[in-house]
Amino acid sequence: MISITKISDKTGLKSAMTHVSLMLCLLTGLLFASCENDTISPGFTQDTTHPAHRFNHSAEVSLRQISLTYGAVGTIRPLTESVIESRVSSQVMGVFVSPGDRVVKDQPLVELDDRQVTAQVNQAREEKSWLKTA
Repeated sequence: MISITKISDKTGLKSAMTHVSLMLCLLTGLLFASCENDTISPGFTQDTTHPAHRFNHSAEVSLRQISLTYGAVGTIRPLTESVIESRVSSQVMGVFVSPGDRVVKDQPLVELDDRQVTAQVNQAREEKSWLKTA
């Protein structure tokens, strides 16, 4: 161990620094010398310690089809939904189709009592004709 007693002495400090630097260089040299330098040269090498066919076990492989199923909970809905609602209120006289039945264009679905609607149309015509004569 190195001890420095006089800091003001420049030669003593220089000598101590030289000794410390020399020790560091020596330790670094020993460290590099102790490391192994086993490098593999570029190119292909052949492993001579193990035989080429070192696997003695074999397995049979076969192709088969496996069906996979997945259960899910959900609601099935049509792409388009039709909502039938009334523009006029009237009494239903008859229903010709049931929910879920297929229908074609212009097929009657229900029969309505038209007496109230006919009376409203007649009243509107009379008011119109009265306004023309006045």
